Formats: sequence, structure tokens, C-alpha cells
Amino acid sequence: MQQLRRNSVSRIVAYIIMVAMLTPQGLVYLPSAFGQAAQNVPAVAVVPFQDLTNRATPALMREVTAAAALALEDRKEYIVTSTVDLDREMQALRMKPPLSTPEQVRLGQRLHVEKVLVGNLADLRVDPSNGQARVVLHLQLLDVAIGEYLDGAAVSIQTKPIPGFSGDVAQVTHEAMRQAAEAGVEQMLSATVRRGAVEMVDDQGNININLGTDDGISSGDDMLVMRPTWQPDVEQVIMRRVGVIRIADAEAGMSTARAVQGAIPTTGDRIYRIYKPVSAMAAEERSKKVKRGSQMLAALLLLVGVAAIGTGSTSASPSSVDCFMNQEAPGAVPTIELRIHTGSTAGATTHGFVVYRGTNNRNFLTSATNIIAVTNDPGFSVFSDEALTTEFADTEFEFDYRNEDGEIDQGTVTYAYVDNPLVAGSRYFYRVRRIIDPLQPPGTNPPIGTAQVVDLPEPNLEVDPSNAISEASAACGPVTFFVPPVLGSTPAANSTSVTTEDITFTWQSTVGANEYQVEVFPESDPDGTSEPLFRTAIARTTGTTSTPQSAVLRGPLSAETTYWWRVGARQSADPHRPVYNGKSGFLYSEMRKFTTALTPPPTPTSAGVRTPIPARHGGWTGAGRSGRR
Repeated sequence: MQQLRRNSVSRIVAYIIMVAMLTPQGLVYLPSAFGQAAQNVPAVAVVPFQDLTNRATPALMREVTAAAALALEDRKEYIVTSTVDLDREMQALRMKPPLSTPEQVRLGQRLHVEKVLVGNLADLRVDPSNGQARVVLHLQLLDVAIGEYLDGAAVSIQTKPIPGFSGDVAQVTHEAMRQAAEAGVEQMLSATVRRGAVEMVDDQGNININLGTDDGISSGDDMLVMRPTWQPDVEQVIMRRVGVIRIADAEAGMSTARAVQGAIPTTGDRIYRIYKPVSAMAAEERSKKVKRGSQMLAALLLLVGVAAIGTGSTSASPSSVDCFMNQEAPGAVPTIELRIHTGSTAGATTHGFVVYRGTNNRNFLTSATNIIAVTNDPGFSVFSDEALTTEFADTEFEFDYRNEDGEIDQGTVTYAYVDNPLVAGSRYFYRVRRIIDPLQPPGTNPPIGTAQVVDLPEPNLEVDPSNAISEASAACGPVTFFVPPVLGSTPAANSTSVTTEDITFTWQSTVGANEYQVEVFPESDPDGTSEPLFRTAIARTTGTTSTPQSAVLRGPLSAETTYWWRVGARQSADPHRPVYNGKSGFLYSEMRKFTTALTPPPTPTSAGVRTPIPARHGGWTGAGRSGRR
């Protein structure tokens, strides 16, 4: 036995027998293991790349697109959708490159993929003397569920000169394209940042997140904030966009940030780093250079003593502001309306207004990031905030004023701002400042600059002379923005034979409102401008998602009669109620019509005499999902 163990031949035979016995077990296990791994690999659709150089042939662009797809597959981090499936769905959706972001999202949903890769060829050059090629390729990876580009890369590849180059440019170009695609995919995937979460938000609006420099986060990065929300109608969790935050300070394992768009996050919200394309980074760098130059110029003026320092007040007293939601018609999306009150004396020296909006913060700063409107109308008194899409402005205006010598001088207001959409459920505050005659001789006062963020355009306000702007008004608000509630299935539109008693009215609550009331009007009032015939008691709801609600009319209504009904909504915490038709009260759903049935005849008595049913007083009970009566 000792001799067998020491014999090399016997050991080899033993190993062969052991492998032969274990191989069948491994073959049984491996397919299931690989299948499980494949299920965890996300799918990606690679959309045809775009040529920005106008020098590449269609065949060359197909080649670089295919090279990027192969590079993704080689990394084994994604399953790439076949070109056949991609072309079929694009034809079915009637899409042609280049695709917009919404089209990419729609295509990704149709293909059931998690990501969509888009790219463009920014530069393509080949030196005909030595065959040296240069390729610049930009990649962006869209997250379909979120609708944002979370990853990307910008690579520049320069091949080596070829000794004795024969002039075969095509071969050189193909190789350079392949290298650029592989380098772009490598750079994009290596720079991916994991998903993080909001850990805490303090009273000052500082946001702590669980990502830091060890995760690839740095100061100035923009992070998308998403909130998982249960959607009962589709019975699944939907990711809802909350806003964008910008990293202020980053440490190894955590960072602090400030909100720059949308609502203030809450603990537990998910965050994703947003990829900044090359154009945005270039604009950001230009903005930083301009800002640094302005700061150096201002410092120089102060050093040489050119900047004059006045002795009197440097700003005028503020205007006052009232704000409320205003609705033009039932079911219409409302606006937030501001009424600006300026005294006649102050109005005589006013040349324009600047309007600021803050989110969930009464004490927000009148910085350029919060500007939503600038006007050179001195009689400006009414403003409607109806931002449903992102809008921006970047311009200037001039105004005349009388200087210390009694001569007419000219001032300028240069501004740029981004007006972001209103978000349902957010509470908004507003402040205004007036552009005015300087209260003291302007001298050479440097302009007041409030540039804060880098965006396209960069929010900015410069007033020259710097003291030609009033103090800010007190904040008006809060005004909680929400959209009208959606009516439910009963009574259905234009329904007939509706019972005259125990009528159930249903609707969906709307995010941002917490009080509801059903109103019923006669057939002659389809717009609901008069007093309703019936209205419910006000029902209170809780929660931040849309849920089914109902109210029951115990009756009776008149038989064979047509009525209109609607649901009003409001937020009880707001000091100013929504306004419709000049009346303060509720924000209303669309109007819906129904007709009651014919009342059945009275029930006969045992003696054959018909006894009328005793009349009942009409009464309402409101019930939400909680079953409150």
C-alpha cells in the first residue's frame, strides 16, 4: 500500500478516476449556475452612432457601433440586444436616428432593456503621409427606468505612424475606430458610480449622502434624486423624480450636498450621479474662468481704491407680495399667481422687477439660482408662475436714471436664469426685488454679481450701478402646487339611470392636497360658476401618493334630471386657498354629467291603498380609503 501511494503512476490514475466521477455532477450544476448569472446581467440596446464630422461613411458608422457593442459583450457586464430586434422595434415605432431622450426611453421599454447606449463621432482624421489616425468618440449610457444618462465617456485615440504607409486609409480608419470604441467602453464602465441614498437632511437644507471620494464622487457633481413609490393601479413600485442635488463637500465615505432643482430630498431617497457630457463640462469650465476673472477685476478695483463706498442707504424698501393658486377652468392645470404691491412713490423710481422662487424654505436666498423671471416693466403687478417645462432666459436691458450731477445716465441689468418645472406636492415661496434709481451716486461701484451654479445658461444677475436694486420682499407662501384630482369610474361620464339615492362619487386623490369636497350643479351650469345644489362635508386624507377616494349622497335627487359634478381639492396648511372664477376655495377636477333614473311608484299597502314613502332629508357622507365617515 505504501508503495502504491508513493508511485507517481498510481497517483495520476487516481486523479483521473476522481475527475471522471465528479465531471457529471459539475455538468449538471454549470448550466443552472450560468443561467442564474445571465438572469442578473442587465440588457442594453446600442443605438446607431451619429457622425458629427460629416467625413465617415454609413458603413464606417455601423462598424464603430458594432465595435462598441462587442466591447460591452466582452466585458460580460451587459447582454447586448441583437441588431435584428433593434431594427425591428425602431421600424415599428417609426424612429430614425438621432433619437431624443424620450424616444430612447420608449425604445428601451419596448425592447425590455435596462440601458440604451448612444454615441457620436466627434472627430476623424488620417494623415495621408504616414497613416496616423485620430478619432474622438463620445458615449452616453441612458438608464431607461430613470430617464437620465448616468454613465458616459469621451475618448481621443491617436494611432502610431505606419512605416512605409501605402495609403490604405480605410484599414487605418477601421483599426482606429475599434480602438476608440474599446477605450470608450472601458472608460465608461470603470467610472461607474454605485447607487447611493440620502441619509439625513437638516433644517438648513444640508443633505448628507452615503457616497464619497472612495466611490468616485467629487465636489460639483450633480446627483439625481429618485423616490420609489408604490403605484396601486399597476401594482408595482415606480421611481419618481424628486430633483437634482449638487455635491458641496466630499469625504472618503460620505458627502454633503445642496438641492439645485426640484424638491428637497428626504431620508431614504435614492441618488444617482448624472453624467456630464463634454459640452456641459466645457461650458462649466468657461463659466469658472469668467467668474475667476470677474473676481480678480473686483479685487483689483478695491486695491487701487477706485471702488467708491457710499455713506447712505444702499437699497430701497421692498414691495409686498401675495400668492395663491389660480385655475381658469375646472380640470385645467393651475398656475401660481403673484400680486405685487408697490407704493406710488417707490413705483415712480422703479424700472423693473426680479422674481425669486424657493422650494420648501421660507428663508431662501435671493440668489441667481432662485430667479424665475426678470422684467423691465415698471408697472409690473401680476405674475403667473406656470412652469410646466424647463425654460431659460439669457439677456439684458438698460434703464435711464438721473445721476448726482442731474444728468441722465444709463444703467444695465444683465441676467440669466433657469426656470424649472413646478413639482406636485412641493411647497413654494416667492420674493421680489425692484430695479430702481440708485439711492446714492454710483461712482464706480462694481456690479452686484450673484452667479451660483453652472448650467446652460448659468444663472446670473448683474445690476450696474450695484445699488440700483431694492431690498427683497418678505417671502410669500407657502403655496403647495398640485394638479386637479382625477374623477373615478362612478358616476361615469354621461351615464343615465343613476339612482336618486345612495349615489357613490369616486375620484383619485392628488399629490399635494389633503382636503376634498364633492359639488353637484344643475344642468344649466356646466362650468360650475354658481353655488352648487349639493356639496359634501370636507374629507381629510393623509399620505403622499394618489389613492382612491369616495363620497356617498344619501339622497334623494330629483328623478329624470341631469346634473354636473366635480371634486374640489386643497391643502389645509396653505394660508391662501386656490382661486377659481374669482372665488377662493378649491382647485377643481373636470366637470362630469349624469342623469338620474325614473323614481319607482310607491309600494301598495295590504288594503290596496298606495302609501307614499316618507321624504328623507338629503345628506352626505364622505369616505376615503381609510373608511372615515
